[in-house]
Amino acid sequence: MKRLALGLIVCAALVVTPRQALAEPHDPVTRGFVAIQELRIEDAARELAGLDRATRAVPEARFLAALVAFYQGRYDEATSTLDEALPRLSGSVRTAAEGQRAAIEGAARRTHDFVTMASADGRYVVRFEDGPDRLLAPYALTQLAAADRTLEALLGYHHPGPIRIEFYGAPEALADVSTLSVQAIETTGTIAICKFDRLMVTSPRVLSQGYPWADTISHELVHLLLARATGDHAPTWFHEGVAKFLETSPYYGRPTLSLDPSERKILHDRLVANDLLPFERFYPSVAMLPTPEDAALAYAEASTAVSAFYAAKGTEGLHQLVALVARDIEPRAAMTTMLGIPFETWLATVWESVRREPVPTEGLETHTPRFRRGEEHEGDDASQVRSPEASRHVRLGDMLWSRQHALAASKEYARALARAPEDPVVLSRLGRSALEGGDASAALDAARSALRSRPDHAPARALVASAYARMGDRHAAMLAAYDALRYNPFDPAPHCVLADVADDAPSRDRERAACQSLAPEVPSTP
Repeated sequence: MKRLALGLIVCAALVVTPRQALAEPHDPVTRGFVAIQELRIEDAARELAGLDRATRAVPEARFLAALVAFYQGRYDEATSTLDEALPRLSGSVRTAAEGQRAAIEGAARRTHDFVTMASADGRYVVRFEDGPDRLLAPYALTQLAAADRTLEALLGYHHPGPIRIEFYGAPEALADVSTLSVQAIETTGTIAICKFDRLMVTSPRVLSQGYPWADTISHELVHLLLARATGDHAPTWFHEGVAKFLETSPYYGRPTLSLDPSERKILHDRLVANDLLPFERFYPSVAMLPTPEDAALAYAEASTAVSAFYAAKGTEGLHQLVALVARDIEPRAAMTTMLGIPFETWLATVWESVRREPVPTEGLETHTPRFRRGEEHEGDDASQVRSPEASRHVRLGDMLWSRQHALAASKEYARALARAPEDPVVLSRLGRSALEGGDASAALDAARSALRSRPDHAPARALVASAYARMGDRHAAMLAAYDALRYNPFDPAPHCVLADVADDAPSRDRERAACQSLAPEVPSTP
């Protein structure tokens, strides 16, 4: 998928109750509510634990107990405690409690049958519906650990743990637990959210071609760390800019901005048309913007600004900026102080440099993730081919392929390519047939062409790994296979490649098991 909405929701606690709602503005219960609001969940739990028995029974304290349980992942307890407190609450506190009820009950309902997998030290916790996502969980734990180490160094904040992630099997489930609508999720391609002190992520198995879920975890973890580091004072544009800028840093080992060609083209064209989005439009969420193009533009704008700031000030400058935002200083004002010139003047020079950059000529289509429906399987992506004639040839080629007529299928894919020469679906199909015909070099060329058009096309990444393996380049095949799993861990091909080329026996055994479970017809390697 195109990373339109890899993070799009600011990880922030709702303002659960105003400080003046309680009789004593500095009592422990009020301090607990403020701690929740600032995502200091551990402080809220300590305030609650220090209450005497009588105070613990008052309805406001019971509401606080429900919130602490909710933010710590004990959803059934949170639901029952909130049900106990609600009838006795009044005024603005009752309104706040009623506002939290849907998210708490949605979490309890959607995760009731989830299973849990944790790291050996308990710092990282993955919860998921038992079944296919059991395969995903160990990779998610590994990604969380890598992202945590990298992002702590870049943002200067250590999360006390545990860091929790939940995988959901449908956009409706994500809507239930996040308070977003299904329409907003599907319009802007929202696939993950950081909210309520946890990462809420759609399983890649429910998208038609997977998506860059590993970068998504990193993106959402940025939101979590940034929200905690700033006491939830960071505005939406800054959250999204930092998260987009840093999302690939655990993979590359350094911060990098990797706008794909369509995002770069959208930013350039809207600059030329003087039609950028004001940063204020990002609030409360990029998911609320009306079109996928606006969502892509929002990420491109914010991340380009953050990238330029980082280029000027580096990691120490980013630490200082986060510290200033934690003091409730708006990032633009903080950047003005640190850069020594007004933010808008500085940003104008950034936009001018973007205008001077070459405009991409490939991969200009904005791609919104497509959720699978019903019995749809991974190959059901011919409908994504924009040329109707090319799509018909792809479907005919797929039919021939399924009947093991590889040569005839390849001819249909070639006809499709003549009508859609840069289409990644067509290129991947043609490359697959070339690989089957013994031409690994042609398969690799087709896969690379597909990735130039759409860098997130998971089948093309898997094809790269298979081509390198067929060419005998074990190291390149291993790196490409691990890269492919970052996009679709449910595709058997990268696992099957790693079963042969992974650099240690435990990894080969693990990948062989995954290969066999996902593609049982593949013979086991002795």
